[in-house]
Amino acid sequence: MSESILVKTSLKEIEGESIASIQKDMQRMYEIWDELEFVSDYKCEKATFIWGYMKDLMKKLCKTEKAVYEDIKDRVTNNKNKVIELSNILEVPIKEPQGSLLDIEKMLKMELESLIKLKSKREMKYQKLKVEESKYCQLLKLPESFLPEHQVPSEKDISDLRLRVGILKEEQNFRQEKMSLLKAEFVNLIEETSDIASKAEFEKEVLPNMLDESVSDEAFDIFEGMIHQAQKKKKEMENEKKNLVDRLNILWKMLKVDESKRIEFLSKHNGCRPSTISSIEQELERCIAIKKENMGSLVNELRVELLQLWDLCEVPSTERDKFHYFSATELSDEVLEAHEGEVEKWKKYQAKADLILKKIEKRQQLWEMMVVFENKASDPSRFKNRGGNLLKEEKQRKKVQKDLPALEEEIFRDIDSLKEKDGLDFFYRREDFKTYVANQWSEMFPQKDNKKPLKPQISSNNDSTPSKASIQKEIVKTEKQQTNSLQTDNDSTLKTPAKKPLKTIPKTAPSKLLKPSVISALPNTPTASKSKVMPAGCRKVSTTDAKLFPAKSNVVQIEDKNMR
Repeated sequence: MSESILVKTSLKEIEGESIASIQKDMQRMYEIWDELEFVSDYKCEKATFIWGYMKDLMKKLCKTEKAVYEDIKDRVTNNKNKVIELSNILEVPIKEPQGSLLDIEKMLKMELESLIKLKSKREMKYQKLKVEESKYCQLLKLPESFLPEHQVPSEKDISDLRLRVGILKEEQNFRQEKMSLLKAEFVNLIEETSDIASKAEFEKEVLPNMLDESVSDEAFDIFEGMIHQAQKKKKEMENEKKNLVDRLNILWKMLKVDESKRIEFLSKHNGCRPSTISSIEQELERCIAIKKENMGSLVNELRVELLQLWDLCEVPSTERDKFHYFSATELSDEVLEAHEGEVEKWKKYQAKADLILKKIEKRQQLWEMMVVFENKASDPSRFKNRGGNLLKEEKQRKKVQKDLPALEEEIFRDIDSLKEKDGLDFFYRREDFKTYVANQWSEMFPQKDNKKPLKPQISSNNDSTPSKASIQKEIVKTEKQQTNSLQTDNDSTLKTPAKKPLKTIPKTAPSKLLKPSVISALPNTPTASKSKVMPAGCRKVSTTDAKLFPAKSNVVQIEDKNMR
């Protein structure tokens, strides 16, 4: 601040001295004009000229200085723009220059030179990495990285390129190792599927002519395609051998060939070379010839085994009669193969039916539990023991009501799936299981008069299976009939005397009052609707009890004979 004041003071002094000097000189000039006795007009004319000259000179000087200022200002602007542009390209932060315009110009010039050197250094480093990348890309036949023309590489570009060069180098080494492994795998596959004399000879003669030393993607695709073909051929030969061995095992078992001889033969015929498959085919033909010589005994053995399977699978006679070859008297390969196929069919059926049989066993347990609950529901003595058993029975009954229909539907789905996928009918106790279930329900809930429980309508047709929804629909209908019938009887047996309602709870009543919802279940009599307590021995049968067991009544049951 003080420096600025001093500068201003100094400028004013210089200006004052200059003006005073000019005024002094002009005064002397005026005196000269007076001595020369110039007229006033001439004096004014000359004074105007002199002062005009000095003003023009000052304007020229100001114009020159202004031009210098504008030139410096333009250079600062240009350099600043270049610095900003290079800093953005090179991603280098810059500081805002401070100071006078000349100082700013100097600082920007130095900054610009520094950024130009950095740009040149980066371009050289990038080009060096590009040379290495190009070399590896040519070896691997991969495309090179791309940088737009005239674009200055950033530090990230250089770092990414350096990383890519490293990856390409590792990839080359990896592919060389992989190619060696693929060649070894291919040689092994050829050795396993052909009768070549020497593995070393094959590697020496065949491989060099198949592929060069390239490790490009194209080379790998070709080699992997060859390996795929070799693997496919090996798998086909393995499947062919497996089919032959399976047929041979069946014949061995049929002919009762000693186990030690089987093991000895198979141990000598490992792998799937053509010579191995040929030897197995010869053994198979030999066993087939022996089988033809012993056709009668073989068919009889298969018939015995088939009878055992039919009994085990509970196959009905109608299904057994469909296999007409069982009674054939003229034996041939067709008859023998038919017996073999039938035995195999029921073996598969037995394996797939095991899961269904386990579910049926579980369903039978639930059914027996339901029968027990049904019998208890009709036993009035069960209300005398109130030690919590009724609540336990209720929970168990609800679980059975839920699980039994669901399990039956699940079994029906499994049976339908067996029929749809394998074309096999499922039999249980030598009849259709759906018919068996329908008969069970019909026997459990037979049709009686209106005063007794009605059975749920379950179709015994094999095509229409009983469902949980249909059973419950019939049960609801049954409950309504029972309620209408039994309420009529209760109106006559549960007549309430026309006297003042009980003020206290009888001694024979339960320890807890029943809820209003329970009271509403009483027969509709005047005294019952007004009384706030239940007579002893009265209880409301849970509606959930009757969902699956229509034998239970939904009306109030009376135990105390004194209330009649």
